[in-house]
Amino acid sequence: MVNDDQAAVSAAMDGGGIVRILSYKIQKEVQDGSLVVLLPDDEPPPVPVHLVASEHRLTLSKVRAFMDFAGKRLRANFNETMPPAISSSPTERRRAGQAAFPTIPASA
Repeated sequence: MVNDDQAAVSAAMDGGGIVRILSYKIQKEVQDGSLVVLLPDDEPPPVPVHLVASEHRLTLSKVRAFMDFAGKRLRANFNETMPPAISSSPTERRRAGQAAFPTIPASA
């Protein structure tokens, strides 16, 4: 028994048993064959990932920079299609038909 995800993954890779962990944390190991998914039909449904900030916070350059950085990484890691880029205000997003706070779909 361990209390750290990476320790659990390492133990499973060393033949120490089965690990239940979020798929994005073992994506590389599954792709290279180091680990296999035992019960693919019993996986839970994907859980959306949300990047949320108030209208005021979106005007702060460091928050915008983080949102842009995190959005690109999430897209790359989860290979999902993304909603249009975040506009500067909820009003503009509503006019464009976007959600007030865009979500980033991702696999669990």
